[in-house]
Amino acid sequence: MEAGIRLNEGNFLLKLYAIRIYLYLSCYERARAIYETLNIKNIQLDTLGHLIIGHGMSLGCLTADLDLCYKSISFYDMFRSRMLNDIQSVYQEETYSNIQDFIEFQSNLVRSVQHDCTHRYALRGEGFEFGNSKETLAKWKEADVSSIEHTDESLSALHDNRDTLVMGLLTPHEMKQWNLELLTRSMPMPGRGWIQAFSLIPQIMHHLVCADTDALQAKAAKLAALINADSLEFSEADLLFARGIVDVAALYIKAIDKNSNIADQLDKLLDSIRANLPSDDVDSQPNALFLLSSNAIRNLSAVTELFTYMVSLRHALAAQRLPAANIVGPALSEIRKRALKLINHLRSWIDKNGRLTIEEQWLKNDDVCAGISQFIVESQKDTFAMVSKACTTSWLRSVRNILMHWEQCTF
Repeated sequence: MEAGIRLNEGNFLLKLYAIRIYLYLSCYERARAIYETLNIKNIQLDTLGHLIIGHGMSLGCLTADLDLCYKSISFYDMFRSRMLNDIQSVYQEETYSNIQDFIEFQSNLVRSVQHDCTHRYALRGEGFEFGNSKETLAKWKEADVSSIEHTDESLSALHDNRDTLVMGLLTPHEMKQWNLELLTRSMPMPGRGWIQAFSLIPQIMHHLVCADTDALQAKAAKLAALINADSLEFSEADLLFARGIVDVAALYIKAIDKNSNIADQLDKLLDSIRANLPSDDVDSQPNALFLLSSNAIRNLSAVTELFTYMVSLRHALAAQRLPAANIVGPALSEIRKRALKLINHLRSWIDKNGRLTIEEQWLKNDDVCAGISQFIVESQKDTFAMVSKACTTSWLRSVRNILMHWEQCTF
């Protein structure tokens, strides 16, 4: 793909697939750089924004992803503000033949699935941001959660304008099972169930910080039922995080009963974080690159996000003078210390061995594609070196961002 893009920088389809492949390999930075060259704007933010929006958040690149979310939300806000003027212009110019299509187009954009996904990603990113205890509690207390509540009717009214057909142009019509758009997805496309789930999470945190236990229990139960019923709509990392939020709510419910033992519930949360931290023997793992490029960074990003919410829980417990704060705090300190050590070790390994391991594990040991691999190395040396560097740099950026978050997320 990169060799083709070098020969034809205007090839839109090659760039779409290059973005997909880089994201499939957990390489957000290079995927984002290629996306920027597409010069996507206005209505394309609604139809093609799904290619990149949300992927940075799942790979530890919070700030870059939030910037894209805000850019898209600005487009939607601008469109809404201009709707009335646009309709008036149609009547004034007497272009009535297109009025029905125009109104339908506007209606579909107002009820856009991608709009709601982008908005929820923005909320998710803002929730992921660290701050001191006062800032964190104020953020959740002041959150306007009523504006993001969805009913079954409002969810069913959403319209999906996202373009996935353009990426299927390379798939033979009679071989639908080999649809390249589906095969190159690094995670499921968020839909109505995902929107509902990530609308509930800010509500859960708001009710927790405000000590509204009845509302908290109801929303947590709804989230648990949703992710169990529609799990195919969520990535492994999304499920890991969402289930963790349900457990955070359960821990708080136990903690408000001063006679209740929170140890088991706390251990459950901590175990889910420990299980998804980097291995301490990454140097000796024969499939280290496969793990790194598949789910390792995604799951690490998810438990980093979960840790941030557990810190918010600890702040809420302390503000409400609940004894459980004195148990949760030291436990978080201990796991933070371990996470910093393991993530630092992973960063050092990528920095030292990343590019060399790409050649050893993805090329030399690939018997099935040995001929192709040899051709790439010998005839496309510059391109291969660039791709190898892009992958390593992207992984390093993600891991460094995650490491920085653990370093700065104090309590």
